[in-house]
This record gives sequence, structure tokens and C-alpha cells, in this order.
Amino acid sequence: MDSNAAQLLAGGPREKLLDPNQSPGAARGPPPPASTTESTDPSQADPNAVNPLSPRRALPAGQSATAPDTDPLEGSAGLSKVPAQPDPVPGGHAGAAGEPQAPSSQQLAGPHRPSEQMQLGQGQSGPNPAMFRSVTGHDPVTPQDWRTAATLDPSFGEPGVQPIIGAAKIAPKPGDGQMYGDAFIQDRDVLGLPPHMEHLGDNRGFDPSVGPEKSRVSFMVDYDNGLAIVRQNPTHATDGAADVHPAQVGIEQDPGGRVRMRLQATNGLLPEALGDLGESVRGDFIIDPHGGPHGVPSVNGKVTQYPSWEAYSSQVGQPPTTVLQRQQNPGGDLGPAMNLPRPSVDVGQRPQVLDQWRQQYHPDQASQAALRGYIDNHVIDPVHQVHDPAFYDYPMPDLPGSTPDGDGGIIIPPAGQVR
Repeated sequence: MDSNAAQLLAGGPREKLLDPNQSPGAARGPPPPASTTESTDPSQADPNAVNPLSPRRALPAGQSATAPDTDPLEGSAGLSKVPAQPDPVPGGHAGAAGEPQAPSSQQLAGPHRPSEQMQLGQGQSGPNPAMFRSVTGHDPVTPQDWRTAATLDPSFGEPGVQPIIGAAKIAPKPGDGQMYGDAFIQDRDVLGLPPHMEHLGDNRGFDPSVGPEKSRVSFMVDYDNGLAIVRQNPTHATDGAADVHPAQVGIEQDPGGRVRMRLQATNGLLPEALGDLGESVRGDFIIDPHGGPHGVPSVNGKVTQYPSWEAYSSQVGQPPTTVLQRQQNPGGDLGPAMNLPRPSVDVGQRPQVLDQWRQQYHPDQASQAALRGYIDNHVIDPVHQVHDPAFYDYPMPDLPGSTPDGDGGIIIPPAGQVR
């Protein structure tokens, strides 16, 4: 069995898809300032903006930020830049005979602006296209294809404990492009529990160019290829320990093509039971390629108040647009402990879309939740209230695990369909 395919099967029928802390490559130091500002107006991401929280290396003296000398796939150390070409060129994981070559900047960027390109860390090769090929039937070609390939590839990222990827087939909507995002910890490190007291964060700010491994969890809906993906990255401690726990993930699609994702995951270095007591990353939201004002993409629903959440939309030949940015609540080293147990909060310009979805497609749950809400308003029920009823009162079936196809790829299940 291919090792990547076998890794996708780890953890049994529940996918390991989310996790609140991160990678050993993050630099340590004082945490960035936190705020609770949120921006949900769709706008183009500025490729020339320099984010002081980004893990990119500093530019040499006298060099303009608008003309970086680093590879657009660069991480904290960087690779030499290859000049962009007018058209994207197929590329991929280096090494296997007959497979596409490792992607260079022009292969992932083509005519697109730098903000659409992923970043590679020092010595990091491009994603292995085997998983992408097995579920789509073709090699990745466009920058969007390569981002999907990276999200599907468990070997793409930090060495050591691999992420767990869950994927489902959805009804494709060619021309609607790709919507992707993640939940990430802006701090360099946060407090955990003994024996691994300090857990690494992602040490960055909002950035549409980061790869799927530079977050606690990344998610994607690729409408062109008909895929919905959730990738849980492992938790790393400053002493070198790393681990992941199984996560609960549900994915369903309605006749109009909208996709609902519901996610819950626990820090891999904490006891898994703490997740059910509120110490988990949670999100329940509707992804719609035309749900915003004037038909622009949207993400609407509820997420935990920690960590930070971001989402972007990307189409071939166009720069990405910002769909959602919600900054994590303050808390410093105690950010996860203080904020994860708190109730989920609304995100998006029309968060009521999630309530409408629940009422339309899951009316029994909506009725039961209304009754529990009435009880909560008249009877003190701290056990129920601490369990974030806005999230837990609306469960979904767990996404089934992928299975190996015998050729180094995977076979993925279809998403649930609601009508």
C-alpha cells in the first residue's frame, strides 16, 4: 500500500482533519498584537502588501517589496525565483519517471499576481500529483490545480507526523473556480499541558499565498474538479513532540452547488476528551461561489472565536479575492484555553444563511434546537451552554475515510446531498 494512501486511512472512519496548533518551522518570539476586527467584504488581495506577521524572509537592503527575489512558493528561508512566464506549465512532484517536474514559480503562477501563488519552505519540493491524478483523472495544470494537489498530498508539508486529509466528491460547477481557506494561530507559540507545555503557532497574518500546511486546518472547495477537501495539520511542541487526533467532519451539497462544511478537531497534543468539553476548533459554514453581493463568492456561518479564519476565491487567469478574514480573539499564550470553549460566532455578510440551510434541509434538528434554546433561557443548564449549542445542536454524519486504489492513489466518497 502506498504510504500516502495508507496515511489517509489512519484513525479509522473518522478523519483527522483539524488541529489548533502548528509546525516546527515557525520562528519563536513575542506574539503579534491581537484584535477582534473582522472583514468580510470581498476585495482583491494586494500582492504588494508586506505583512509583518508573514513568515517570509526579509528582503535585502535596497530591494523593493513589489519585486521580490524569492520564489512565490517560499516559506521562512526561500528559494531562488524563476521568472514568470505568460502561461502556466504543468509541474509537480520531482523524481518519479514520467511524472511532471517540480513546480517552479511560472508553473504555479502563470500570468497571475504573486498573491495567488503558494509558498514553499526551505528545501521543500512541490506536491506529489498522485492523489490529485487519482481523484480527477488528469495531472494538475493550472495554479488552482496545484493548490488542490498540495492540499490532497499528505507528504506536502513539514517532515515527521503527516496531516490527515479528508476529501469528498461534489457536483462540479466548471467556471466557478476554487474557494480555499484555513484557521491559523497568529502567535509563534501558545501554552499547552504537560508534558509538552509550549505548542507552536503559525506565526503569520492573513495571506492568500500560503500553502495548505501553514495553518491548523485548511479547507477547499474546487468547483472545477468537483472536490471538497479538509486537511488537518499536526500539532507541534517546542520540545519536538508532534501528534494529531481524529476530527469530526461533515460535507454536504445542495442542488444549487452550495457546500456546507462542519468541522471539529482537538489539539493532537492534548487529551482527545477535551475536544468534547469545548477545547476544540469548530466551524459550520456555507461556501457559495455566487452568494455575496452582485454574485461574488461568500462564506457564511459560525466559527470559533479562536484561532484566526480566512477564505479566498481563485479562478484561472485572475488574482484571488478575499472572501473572509476574522482575527482571533486576544489572549496571548492562553489564547486557545480562553477562547476555544466560548460559543461560536457569526462570520460572513449573511451568517443567517446557515440557519436557513438548517431549517430547510434539517428541520428536525432546527425544531429540537429551538426547544433546547427555550429551556436554556428558562433553566440554568451550564453543561449544555458550555458545549456551544449553536454548533453541537446541528450534527452531521462523519465523512467516510478514503480507500487506496492500489496504484498509489485514493478513492474518495461522495459528499452528502440535501434536497
